[in-house]
Amino acid sequence: MEIKAALTLCLAVLFPILSYAAIRSDVPPAWLGLVDFLLFSVILTATRLPACSGSRKAGRFWPVAAAISLCLTVFYLRPDMMIYFSPIGIGLILSCIFLMTLTPGQEPLITRFARLERRGVLPEELRIYTRKLTWGWAVFFCLLALETALLALFAPVETFLLFSNTLNYALVGAFFVIEYIYRRIRYRHHSHPSILQLIATVARSGVIPPSKI
Repeated sequence: MEIKAALTLCLAVLFPILSYAAIRSDVPPAWLGLVDFLLFSVILTATRLPACSGSRKAGRFWPVAAAISLCLTVFYLRPDMMIYFSPIGIGLILSCIFLMTLTPGQEPLITRFARLERRGVLPEELRIYTRKLTWGWAVFFCLLALETALLALFAPVETFLLFSNTLNYALVGAFFVIEYIYRRIRYRHHSHPSILQLIATVARSGVIPPSKI
């Protein structure tokens, strides 16, 4: 699992770097839109298909099929629009993932990860903090989606691509690292897993608990 976590971290770092290199080259924006669409499809599929079987899995897949079909239609008719569609959709999907776990009867997403890291034993102060942190991630991704939409409306395409394909991913990484450092200092009287262990926990447990959705 550590190898898988390291590979995930490597791909997360390389994506904005390669996207920036593509933006600076002569790659047509439509092809960058296709890459964003593929990323959009992977995220959407991963969030809709946790471990389940039979009709439950089929029921979770139809929204994915509908969204991917819509994206393919847009790419076929207006490939230039894909560079705007996917980044906004990714931000909204990620924000909704965190918000859904804050509804009554659900365990906040970050709280669940923290509990899994500690084998089911989570101190009360960390439970309160992780709930607030789940809200923080939800608001953060919502703001990224809003920023991307505003850039799509008012900024040149080069500026939009710079933010949506590179700088926004750097902001996500900065949020993740800064929060991790803050948590290690603020709650230093508790043990904390490494970043790779945290990524491994997320990869192992899935984004959405199957029993809750």
